[in-house]
Amino acid sequence: MLDDPKLRHFTPYEELESRASRRGSGGAGWLRDEEHVFYKHARFVADLVTAGKLADILVFDESPLEGIRNSTAISPIMKNGRLYDGHTLDEIYPRQRPLPGFFWQNQVPETGGVGIAR
Repeated sequence: MLDDPKLRHFTPYEELESRASRRGSGGAGWLRDEEHVFYKHARFVADLVTAGKLADILVFDESPLEGIRNSTAISPIMKNGRLYDGHTLDEIYPRQRPLPGFFWQNQVPETGGVGIAR
């Protein structure tokens, strides 16, 4: 539609664009390739990822694109060159060691709070 000279002559561009490039209600939907910045970001990242550099990587067991709850299905995690277990965050590589406890894991709530029972 946007490339049709006759339509562009007789129809305001904003009207054509709203009907041609957006899908879904209220203008929320997919963008045309030239409107999307993913390709620019991908080229930038491709220049950054080279041999000898460290990378932060999440490996998903299930696709988060199929459901947002799948974003918690994480296997290994690579951060600053160290590999961690996705379920416990124990370090796996380059050395094996458990994750130290967090400070809040040993805290006990004070009594008397609403809905808090000891």
